[in-house]
Amino acid sequence: MEPQVEKKSHKKVLIAIIALLLLGAGGFAAYWFLLRQSTPPSITLANGKMYPAFSVETTSYTIYTSETSLSFSCAGSGIITGCDAPVAITTGDSSHQIAIGEHTYSFSITRLDPSDTTLKIKSVRGNPTAWTTSAELTVAVDNSGSVKELEYSFDDGKTWRSSNIGTITKNGTYSIVARDYFGFLSNTKTVKVTKVDSEKPIVNITKEQTNSTNTADNQAILTAVITEEVSGIKSIKWNTDATTESITVHTGGTYTVSVTDRAGNVTKKSITVTFETPQESDSNLPDTSGGQNNNNNNNQQGNNPPTPTPTPTPTPTPTPTTYTFVAQFVGNGATASTSSANCATTGTSCTVHTASISRAGYEIIGWSTNANATTSEYPANTDIRISGNIRLYAITKKTISATFTLRDESAATQSGGSTSCTLYNTATTCNITAPTLTAKSGYTVVGWNTSQTSTSGSHASGASITISGTTTFY
Repeated sequence: MEPQVEKKSHKKVLIAIIALLLLGAGGFAAYWFLLRQSTPPSITLANGKMYPAFSVETTSYTIYTSETSLSFSCAGSGIITGCDAPVAITTGDSSHQIAIGEHTYSFSITRLDPSDTTLKIKSVRGNPTAWTTSAELTVAVDNSGSVKELEYSFDDGKTWRSSNIGTITKNGTYSIVARDYFGFLSNTKTVKVTKVDSEKPIVNITKEQTNSTNTADNQAILTAVITEEVSGIKSIKWNTDATTESITVHTGGTYTVSVTDRAGNVTKKSITVTFETPQESDSNLPDTSGGQNNNNNNNQQGNNPPTPTPTPTPTPTPTPTTYTFVAQFVGNGATASTSSANCATTGTSCTVHTASISRAGYEIIGWSTNANATTSEYPANTDIRISGNIRLYAITKKTISATFTLRDESAATQSGGSTSCTLYNTATTCNITAPTLTAKSGYTVVGWNTSQTSTSGSHASGASITISGTTTFY
């Protein structure tokens, strides 16, 4: 009987070993599963700029801030230290460490002070000296003591871009400024662009045509009516090889003129000429009824042979000359619904419909023959009579204003001044008059500045100031 007891005990031991192995394998699998499901470390900065961007493998970082304390947000598996409270920052450099599980990250912190930050536009390159269809202005800056990532504005701070290159497609004065991540502004660099023309010439063809029964006398005078307000005309060439604005043709066909401006913009315009032979008038045909009656009478009276009546040569009815008049519509800072309209007449005048005018933010006044007008001669989108070729300019206006705010009302008072002006047509700036500042006891008047923190006045009290949009002065 004893061997049987021994065999049973061996079985119990074997079962126990197998159970332990199974429990061990399950525990290892559970540990491996938990290990694979752990959260990798992450750190975000609430009020500063960190270089480089955070990654698990990178352990050392540089932080720039303009605040007196830093706040971090951390996540990850394991114990997290150094991330539970804001970190106080004093002027100058300091350091900080954050631990997430087995990972430790070090931060070198620099607090930026606006008075110590140098952000200056050193140069702007690329202003063309010869005519071109576009220009690229490249801005070079000195940003000592500031972060590397900058933004640039080519319209005095209205819009911003990350690139220091601005593509210019229109002449004008550009106020260029840079700013860093914290909003510190550079000086303003003004660049006047005068050699950019991105618009093609506006070309229309008028026709004065005379038809004749003698094809050799057929004639059409074709004239290219050209509007080129910016760079001017460089060349004119017809498909007849003529290089003048007007040509005279005697045969029908399609005639094309190519107009090139000094910037290289090209416009082609074609017209088809068809000569028609005038129809003879019925009044010029011979009347043979009377002659026939006379011949019959003669035959009856004297039996003489009839005398033939000569057939007169028909005289062609002259065809009146047709004149084509063109009205050209120049946007003049706005957008015209069409560039031209024409009408034909055998008289002295005909009717055209003026183009509509659109311009965001501007009041539409109408059309004028003077590009610098402030009132209109013709309404937009209506019928008018013209007695020849005419060039009309869109007239639009917009009122802009400035606000003058005292930083400390206990230091001075302000009075007078003209704080709004009107932009007409292509004008980009207009003038206002700054209020007069009167200092109170113990203070000295410095002037007005667009920077609320500036200690100098860029515009004197009561001075005339040129503005290009809504502006606030302090």
